[in-house]
Amino acid sequence: FPVVFVAGLGKKFNFKDLSQPVLFHKDLGAGPELVDYASRVTYPTAAKLALKHRLKMEVLAEEMRILYVAMTRAREKLILVGSARNLPACAGRWCGAAETSGQALPDGILAGATSFLDWLGPALVRHRDGAEIRKLGLVEPALPGTATDRRSAWKIFINRVPAGSSGAVEQSAAERFSLVRRMEPAGPAGEFYAIVKSRLEWSYPFAAATVRAAKVSVTEIKRKFEVLSQEEAAILSFQTAMVSRPDFLQRERGLTAAEKGTVLHLVMQNLNLKQKLDVPGIREQIAGMVESDLLTPEQALSLSVEAIAAFFDGNLGRRVLAAREVLRELPFTMAVPAEEIYPDSGESGAETVIVQGVLDCLVDEGDGYLLLDYKTGKIKPELIDMEAAKYRTQLNLYAGAVESILGKVKEKWLHFFEPGLSKKF
Repeated sequence: FPVVFVAGLGKKFNFKDLSQPVLFHKDLGAGPELVDYASRVTYPTAAKLALKHRLKMEVLAEEMRILYVAMTRAREKLILVGSARNLPACAGRWCGAAETSGQALPDGILAGATSFLDWLGPALVRHRDGAEIRKLGLVEPALPGTATDRRSAWKIFINRVPAGSSGAVEQSAAERFSLVRRMEPAGPAGEFYAIVKSRLEWSYPFAAATVRAAKVSVTEIKRKFEVLSQEEAAILSFQTAMVSRPDFLQRERGLTAAEKGTVLHLVMQNLNLKQKLDVPGIREQIAGMVESDLLTPEQALSLSVEAIAAFFDGNLGRRVLAAREVLRELPFTMAVPAEEIYPDSGESGAETVIVQGVLDCLVDEGDGYLLLDYKTGKIKPELIDMEAAKYRTQLNLYAGAVESILGKVKEKWLHFFEPGLSKKF
């Protein structure tokens, strides 16, 4: 984090469990006290003293781990806040560490700590920036050279509350917090007011981009222009595809419409266009696909061979067979200006969106490309125009991709296998 505050550093460590009559440790067992009934006195046994020392070291180790985590979260500035009663006495005790040498504090100082300040104070006393604490402790010992050579920089602020005035300080703080809760100024604006205000009121200049997908498929764009709002459309890119149904459900209920469409596209991609493409010829090729495990027998049975043969017997099919080159299931990726995909976003042309898709069929006729997209759903003939209009944006994007990568698209066609009709755009 840029700035980290670590407060409450003067709070005492919790050693309450060490005062119990019997101490327990997961590895060392129990440490009881010895009771002298005659003199009515209890004494700690050697086992209890050993457990007490071990448990105390474990408490200190955990507290040291917590302090380490807190002090290593800051990227730019670390602000440590702590309070202590009789601060001059504490500082005098911490100054005892100034006469020690070595990079680390002695084990005795570490083990004798009762709060985080008992670790931080001695460490700062040995630092070149710790003069304020050394003065507070009424000593100015010579610092060992190894302790002064530090790359860290510290600013130490000491606020001393006069004896008997703690109540007034608490009341003043309560009044300031009350003003803050009521959203009222807690005091006159200082020299940093404008700087702090500008940082707190800062807003991300590209907020509109956070509700848009940076990469979309052509199918998602088609859905967006049909029924979805901009925010809803952004979510589509992060939706995972539905998993396939279990085999036993597929055997019992047959293929879904989407699964049948996938099978038909697979067959259209793998048909050998140089072989005979009438009904018997197509059946023979499909049988070969089953034999080579490209299709399952159930998938083969779901196909309308007659509809495929009718396509190749029609005008579009004959143009495909006579073409100089036919590209099938051709994937593409391109960058499109964001305002073309999100016209209501208000963004300039500098922003782009990555669009990806797959062309069903691209036919090179020498003087330009014929773009062909298959549709496998059952559509009533009288609804062809209405259904085809839904794919206008999709075909325009396909055509834009082809023209930016390969060359001119002279015609765009949709072919509906059922009822076997085609629509030109």
